[in-house]
Amino acid sequence: MRRSQKSLKKRLPKKTGARGLRSILENILLKTMFELPDMENVEKVTVDRSAVRGATAPIVTYGKKPSTSVA
Repeated sequence: MRRSQKSLKKRLPKKTGARGLRSILENILLKTMFELPDMENVEKVTVDRSAVRGATAPIVTYGKKPSTSVA
């Protein structure tokens, strides 16, 4: 997971360390964390500036579905 510059800036004025950053990311990813186990072929979840501001949800990137062809 890549840290967003915005989330780091959000953390710095609070003078929090890793636990503070974790708390911020957990708040941003809360809905995604509950939905993720039911999703298939997820490669990564990206937290961008818009997600940090709360304007959009984190971006879920899906991989290719495994081939189910029978030879």
